[in-house]
Amino acid sequence: MGSWLVSDTDPCKRGFGEVLLPLKVMTDVWKSNARKFCEICKVWFADNKVSIAHHEGGRKHKEAIQAKLRQLGKQSRQKEKDQAALRSTLAAMESAAQKSMASGSGGMTNATDLPCSMIGPSPKPRTYVDPRAHSSSVIEMAKEMARRKMEKEEAAKIATKSQHWRQDDDEESTEKSTIKGESKKEEEEIVWAEANSDGISYYFHIYSGGWFLV
Repeated sequence: MGSWLVSDTDPCKRGFGEVLLPLKVMTDVWKSNARKFCEICKVWFADNKVSIAHHEGGRKHKEAIQAKLRQLGKQSRQKEKDQAALRSTLAAMESAAQKSMASGSGGMTNATDLPCSMIGPSPKPRTYVDPRAHSSSVIEMAKEMARRKMEKEEAAKIATKSQHWRQDDDEESTEKSTIKGESKKEEEEIVWAEANSDGISYYFHIYSGGWFLV
């Protein structure tokens, strides 16, 4: 509700008394202007063409831009330097590994120089008599083989002729007709030993060294 003032210029004032007129009270209205922030200079300024042009054309802003460019260039050169150092280190490690492999293979046999029986997976555990374990005495090896044969025969309680021993009647009759004296003693002993090389079974004569595949 506005106030009332007495008007001195009112022609009706004289003779009729005072006339009251309404008085409007004006209120100030503040409007905030948009502002802009410069990421390089870290300052605020009015977001209008004049203020922007004034700031970007100022010496402080131009110097800040030059400093930022120098910083970015320095970081880029440092990154390239670090990458070059990393490549050099990796190359040195690779060279050292190759030299180590080359020097370590001096006492190793090339796979291409190995026989076929030595290439491939490891052989299964041996279940036969290893001649190397009785290399000092052939007789001991023969006795060990005879003992194993006897145990197998007693356990099975059969009279089958084992393919591991040379006991066939035909072979005995043939040898009796061609070999005398010492051959009879050899037949009584175990003269063939079973061997295995990477799954390939064969037999060899413990006295003559002859061998044949199974």
